[in-house]
Amino acid sequence: MNEISLLTSLCHPNIIHAYGFCSEPSLSLIMESSDISTMDLYQYLQHYKQEQPRENILYTTVLFFSIQISSALAYLESLHIYHRDIATRNCLISSNLNIKLQDLAMCNEIYADDYVLITLENGIQTRRPIRWCAWETICLVRSNENR
Repeated sequence: MNEISLLTSLCHPNIIHAYGFCSEPSLSLIMESSDISTMDLYQYLQHYKQEQPRENILYTTVLFFSIQISSALAYLESLHIYHRDIATRNCLISSNLNIKLQDLAMCNEIYADDYVLITLENGIQTRRPIRWCAWETICLVRSNENR
């Protein structure tokens, strides 16, 4: 519940906004909707790679993506929040190339193999992208809830 209340307090143009949650009949997060053409950055890059040769990747587009992601991460850092799964699968991209950082790829079936179920110190089980985690998030098993 602490993490959900934290999510609802975030307000940044490059972070997907969570409006609240519903606890009946099961816990559900209520968040901003996205355009039907919205895909994650991983899917976008895979699609772009098939459509365009590698030489045609626009430097300005990559820079635009980087600035948006960096802006979202700087905002989180200013609040002493760290994102445990910064990956292209957690960057939603709209048709106008605006990026919104999220942390819901673990709920997407196509990324199920990217996550491992671990148990935190307080007995809570969570899914983590072990293959890509920093060593301190694995060895110290820290989370935002433990702060």
